[in-house]
Amino acid sequence: MAEKKILAFIVKILLQIITRGDRSVSENDAQQLENIACDLGVWELEDDEFRY
Repeated sequence: MAEKKILAFIVKILLQIITRGDRSVSENDAQQLENIACDLGVWELEDDEFRY
């Protein structure tokens, strides 16, 4: 269930960025997203990690 909540939060932020521009994302949401990114090990991914 926790994974679903994390994905839902990330999708919410992405939708806000896409539909209204990045100014609609609150500072709190941005910090939460950064915390999730750290927990998921985002900074350990290579730039071409998912290229074919």
